[in-house]
Formats: sequence, C-alpha cells, structure tokens
Amino acid sequence: MAYQLQISPHPSELRAQYLDSLSEPQEFFVEALVSGGTTLTYGGFAYAVVAGDMLVEIYTTPAHTHNLVELFQLVIDKHSINTVLCKSYDTQLLYAALSKEAKVATAGYLFRRILDVPHERTAAGVCFRAAEHKDIEAVMQINDDFFESIEEVSDYRTNGGLFVLETNQGIVGCGTGKAVVPGRDDIDIGMLVAKTHRNRGLGRYIASCLKDHFLRHGLRPICGCGASNHASKRALEKAGFACDHRLLSISY
Repeated sequence: MAYQLQISPHPSELRAQYLDSLSEPQEFFVEALVSGGTTLTYGGFAYAVVAGDMLVEIYTTPAHTHNLVELFQLVIDKHSINTVLCKSYDTQLLYAALSKEAKVATAGYLFRRILDVPHERTAAGVCFRAAEHKDIEAVMQINDDFFESIEEVSDYRTNGGLFVLETNQGIVGCGTGKAVVPGRDDIDIGMLVAKTHRNRGLGRYIASCLKDHFLRHGLRPICGCGASNHASKRALEKAGFACDHRLLSISY
C-alpha cells in the first residue's frame, strides 16, 4: 500500500482515540512538543507528530496496526528522524521504535501512581496558599529557568494553577498545576524552591500540598522529571508519587 504523508492540523478524533488508548495519562513535556510539532496524517486511520528531528507520536486505528511498522519507517525516512521520544507505556510507538536496531536511554521519570501517604505537615510559620497577583514579581525573583517568562507565571495564576510557599522571609517557593490536555482531568504539577532554601524538604512539602489540593478537587495530579534531576525525583517520591514508567530516548 502506498501511503501519502500529508501535513495537516491535529486530527481531533484520532488524537482522542490515541490518548484513550494509553494506559496512563499523556506527559506534559511531550504534549508541549506535540503542540509545537508537525502533524502528518495518513488517510483517516493514522497520524504521526514530529518535532524537529524527533518523532514524538504515532498512532494507527486497531484495524490498521499491521501497517504500523511500515508507516513508522516511512516517517523516519521521509523526515530524517534520528530520535524517538517515547513514553514507556505508549505501546504502539515503543513497538515501532524497537523494530530496528537502536540505542535506548532514559530521558525522564514519569510519576503516575499515588501512594497512600498522608499529606505532610510542616513547621509553624510556613504557609502554602493560592498565589495572588501581587505575588507574581516575587515568584520571578526566585525563578531559576523554571518559568520562561513573567507572562507564563501570570497565565498560571489567572487559571488557578499557581501557588506560593511563604515564610517570615517572604516567598521561598511555588507550585504549579495545569491540565496536560484541555478537557481532561490529569493535572501536571511542578515545584520551584528558591536556591537559598533548597535541601530543606520544601520541594517535597510543595509536591505534597499540590497532590492533596488536586485530589480534593477530584483531579488526578501527575508529574515527571528529567533523568538527571535527582532532587526532584527524591522530592516526588517522598511526597507519595511512585514512578513505574519512563520517558525513553530511542536513537538510531
């Protein structure tokens, strides 16, 4: 069968089928790549998303999975792909990506399971609260490349996804929460602690507060961190998040 690759907008129905086919929610970092990437469609039964020289998504309907590897190779060849960024629970992409000789490395850890760990309490004088407009500048003062711009901070606050950790020394940390895919209940959380207040368990406390907040609102907090970010990994684990999955970098 001769496939015709066509650059087109995201096929909303196929994309919904893909997201529903995953055993775990989409990863926020990958979703950002998808949003900024190029979507290739194949008739009405398959699509792929490339971001630069990376393939980040491919999906065929169940009736066409026998065409998956052929389709994958076509995308690889036509778009000079040398890396696949794959969630370990994305079975179609993982199967296709490992259909040829490759080098596999862990790019990140994906926390999708929540343990039955009580919400952590902290010392008196520490307040975790929803951010106000006046807090935006203070958050930017502790920013360490966590936020790309003050506009991003403002957007989080406007949408109810910015929280601050305050002591008698002022704002020493913040937490964020944002829907990974609009209209779905999975909330990606993140935490930032001022350099002067790190290694005191505050990142763990922020993660615990975010987890408690979103669970109480009937939402599902999830998170991920880079493979080299050992501090965040420890903080998330101590806050009650468990990592059963990885973000894999598969290169050729």
